[in-house]
Amino acid sequence: MGLCLPWLLGIIVGDGYVSKYFVEISDQYYENLVVVMQCINSIGYKAVITKDARENRYRLWVNSKGFVEYIRKQGYNSVSISSSIVMGSLYDKVMFIRGLFDAEAYIEYWKPRRTIRINFSNKNKNIIDFVFNILEHLGIRVYVRFSSKAYRLQIYRKKRCTNLHALYRVLIPYKATALSRNNQAYKRSPTPGRRAEWLVDWVLI
Repeated sequence: MGLCLPWLLGIIVGDGYVSKYFVEISDQYYENLVVVMQCINSIGYKAVITKDARENRYRLWVNSKGFVEYIRKQGYNSVSISSSIVMGSLYDKVMFIRGLFDAEAYIEYWKPRRTIRINFSNKNKNIIDFVFNILEHLGIRVYVRFSSKAYRLQIYRKKRCTNLHALYRVLIPYKATALSRNNQAYKRSPTPGRRAEWLVDWVLI
C-alpha cells in the first residue's frame, strides 16, 4: 500500500463519513485536516477544507465518486478492518492504528494515579480487538474496558506512552520529535478530549 493510505483509512474509519458520492472528515483543528488533505492529494484526489462556524469545527470534503470507489476497492468498511490492512504488512497495520488514534484518541494526565494515559474508544469490538492484538504483539501493554456504550482501550504510564511514541517516530519523521516538549504538556491539566498531539504531529514523505 502507499505510504499514507493505511493511515488515511484509519482516519476515515475513526472520524469520517462516507456516502455514495463524497467523503467528509471533521476536526476541531484546521492543521490536522491539512495533513489529511496532503495525504489525499498525494494519491491523486482533491480535498477542500471549510469552516463550520455553527459547530466551531472544520470539515474536509472530497466530492468525488471516484475517491469513494477507490477507498472501497482498498477494502474500506466502517464496521470492520479493511481487507487491505488485514492482508497487509505489520507497517500497514500500525499505520492504520495510528490513523484511528489520530482520529479518536487523546492523552491526559490522570490525577488519581498521577500518571499519563492514552485513551482510545470505539463501539466496534472487532476494531478494539485488532488494535489490542497488534499493540500487545509490539510489546505495548494495553487495557480494555466497556463504558458508556463503547469499548475503551487505555495505555497507562509514561514509559508505555513514550514507547508508543518511539514506535511511530521510527516509522515516519515528525515535525518536532523532542519528547521533552510533550513532557512539559503532561505537567498541566489537559482539556478533556484533547487529542494526542504527538500522534498527529508528523510530515508526509
